[in-house]
Formats: sequence, structure tokens, C-alpha cells
Amino acid sequence: MSIFEYNEEEEMRKIRDSEYKSGKEDGIAQGIACGEAEAIISLIRKKSQKGLDINEIADILELDVCYVKKVLNLLAENPDKTDMQVAELIIGQV
Repeated sequence: MSIFEYNEEEEMRKIRDSEYKSGKEDGIAQGIACGEAEAIISLIRKKSQKGLDINEIADILELDVCYVKKVLNLLAENPDKTDMQVAELIIGQV
């Protein structure tokens, strides 16, 4: 077999392996982002339940006021959703 011969089956396997690896890495990154967002949303929810306002929460957690406001609005609009579900909503908007 010449080195110049094309093996379609081998090339397709390489492409599938590459796409699988890329998808897996993207999934891991998405999971990490979602987990971090969930933790932050949980903190924002707890601070709000203690009666802190948007500016106080943003200052304590060292977050942007607009982000805190967006989270609080989503929490108010979706009171039945978990922190993870709200995180998924936030990530979907980005």
C-alpha cells in the first residue's frame, strides 16, 4: 500500500475521534461554568433573603451590579426554579 493511498474509513475514524474529544471538552467547560454560576446564584439568593439590596450584594460578592440585578430578576420571575436551573438560564443568555 502506497503512502499516498487514501483510507476513507481511517480518515472518518480520526474525524469522529476528534469531534468526540472536542464535544467532551466543551461539555466539561459548560459543566464547570454552570456549577460556578449555580454557586454564585445561591449566594445572591441567600443575601437577598437576608434583606440586602442589589448594591450591597454586588459589593459583598464583588460582582457587577447588572449581573446581580439580572439574577434577582430571574429569581423573581422563576420562583419555582432551582439555582442550577437559573444558572442554565443565565448561561443560555450569554
